[in-house]
Amino acid sequence: GKVHPRGNNFSGQIDVYDVYNGYFIGENSISGSVRERQRLEGSTGNGSTFNLAYNTYFDHPSSLGLVEGIWSSFLDYSDITTITIQADGTFDGSDSSGCHYSGRISAPDTSKNIYRVQLTISNCGMFDGQINGHATLIPTDAGDDVLFVGFGNNEMILMDLLQKQS
Repeated sequence: GKVHPRGNNFSGQIDVYDVYNGYFIGENSISGSVRERQRLEGSTGNGSTFNLAYNTYFDHPSSLGLVEGIWSSFLDYSDITTITIQADGTFDGSDSSGCHYSGRISAPDTSKNIYRVQLTISNCGMFDGQINGHATLIPTDAGDDVLFVGFGNNEMILMDLLQKQS
């Protein structure tokens, strides 16, 4: 969707997707306020509210060395996805349904914990094609990082949590 800031407030229209299969459902209005580096809160046109706290882990550095390796999903409701990220940021992988993933991950601002991801999906029916998104490393209580990835276009949104295997 598109959100328009006005000082510490924002409003706009957002796209809504089904949480289980990622299909586009429709649009909804959104409005709220921002306290920079503290909180984002507001509501949607259907009465839902949100109150999100700033996470200082965003201020951690990013690098291809941190994401290099083999990563696998571990969520019960999704296909098992495994990808291998090379030192140069290229990656390749597949999931348990036979979908194939390839692309490139980059760190556009190495002072922030955000990665840009360009993904090509093949052998996956209606999901085939190129899609762009972002990723971030999330710390766990066990001391491991989890790679959260999210992609979207006009038709769908895909999200997954990947745990480093090696």
